[in-house]
Amino acid sequence: PSMLKRETLVGLITAFHQTGNMKELSAFLKSLSNNKWFKKNLNQKEVKGLHGEELLIWVIAMVNSEDFETLEELETHLKQDPRKDLDSKYFIDMLKETNACSNPKAKSFGIILQQKIIDAIARSPPRHPDLDKVVQLCSDERARSKLIDICSHRDRLERIPKPNEGSAWNKFNSSLESSLAPFVRGKCRAVRLEAAYAGCIMQGLEQCGVFESPPRTTPSSSSFVKNVFTAALHFSEDMFASMPALVQTLIQGVSNLPTAREEGEMLKALVRKMLQVGKVAEKDDALTTWTSQIEDALLKAAGSSIYEMRWSDAELTMGGKDYKQLHTKVKDALGESWLSIILARSRRLSWLPGHPIQFHPPRPRAVLRDLAEKYGEVLGQRLKNEVLALTPEAAAPRNTPRGEARSRSREREVPKAKAKAKAKAAPRAALTVFGGTDMPLGQALEGEYYKDGMNHGKFIFKKIGEDPTGSVDAVFLYFWNGEDCKEDLGWWFSDKVGGTDAFMHN
Repeated sequence: PSMLKRETLVGLITAFHQTGNMKELSAFLKSLSNNKWFKKNLNQKEVKGLHGEELLIWVIAMVNSEDFETLEELETHLKQDPRKDLDSKYFIDMLKETNACSNPKAKSFGIILQQKIIDAIARSPPRHPDLDKVVQLCSDERARSKLIDICSHRDRLERIPKPNEGSAWNKFNSSLESSLAPFVRGKCRAVRLEAAYAGCIMQGLEQCGVFESPPRTTPSSSSFVKNVFTAALHFSEDMFASMPALVQTLIQGVSNLPTAREEGEMLKALVRKMLQVGKVAEKDDALTTWTSQIEDALLKAAGSSIYEMRWSDAELTMGGKDYKQLHTKVKDALGESWLSIILARSRRLSWLPGHPIQFHPPRPRAVLRDLAEKYGEVLGQRLKNEVLALTPEAAAPRNTPRGEARSRSREREVPKAKAKAKAKAAPRAALTVFGGTDMPLGQALEGEYYKDGMNHGKFIFKKIGEDPTGSVDAVFLYFWNGEDCKEDLGWWFSDKVGGTDAFMHN
């Protein structure tokens, strides 16, 4: 051992490591350790100079020779190393070595390596080539949590390519494979990242015309359907279970595409993954809280007589003074696509692309059952029976106020005469209009108004009853934000919302 030169040993270790024969060299390395060879040949100054491949070689030597005292010195050096340009590839290879060793000092060194790797990923582009290895190797809970936070940061969520046309789905799937799939394979949940990709899929299906009648797909329809299935199959069973809105949108989208039958195996694989929908919800405490708060805010803003809200009105409502603080916090964390991320996770609001946001829960099990009836011969009898065994969610009646929908069971007990009288009763007044010196116009506008939806973040009010002058069919009071023309900013009386003929403007 005293005759052995450092460069000779480095060459030996490199050769044996590259050929996967380190066990053959371990006895020799242990004899060097017993003779204090590493201690004599690696003084403090030399340890500080180690980096990259050379540092990797010495870590391999320490672990295989069980010289944990010298390994501890390397750990101290690594902790104090201020350099930020170190290649994470070498740290990953070192982590493989320490993970294979049960010694506590090797595990301690491994935690430092994990921190260094995560720091390197934070400075890297979103599509890190070694993310798969890192997720698999990172066992430290704090390191994993930091890795998830980095990969779910607003900047990275906003860089997800949007599948807004047929040809964009290839790029989107490539992004899914490099950014989300490593967490799926590592059985590690990155909830915000999952919801961001789910929101992109939901909006992408709308922008590609899947929900139009008939569907407007790309010229290569079969290729488009395959890309949609490929994207969906990146999600795990647990992910689908916690995002019922994604299941509902995907299944209804697939049902609209005739060529979905041609991808029978992919369709069956997707349906199998969705059978647990609604049963579990992985926690991201902040995201769960925000989702609940935004659900409460939109439901409160709409009131019990409103059953749906346009996407733009939901954004304007949250941007108003009542919810400005919450809106800022959520947008700062999730980026410009914050609403699609929230709706992908929501269990109280439902959004089908091309339609307003509905104030009732998504119905994923119901649409799965509809799919099974339609594509039963593709799914096969066994899978079809599994789907039909799912209990469908209750349907909220179309065009029915939420308060009325919730009281349906009580209405059954009301005598028929009272129920009929209730059905004919006028809506509850929310606003009274009176005054004015122009008598014909005053008579047309005066009266009680009820809430009838929203426009530009404010309630629309519709007059109750008929115009006594007979000059107009209906009267609305609504707000216009003036983004397209400042002169239009304010409140308007008109015979229809956004109409060109207006009675009054303030």
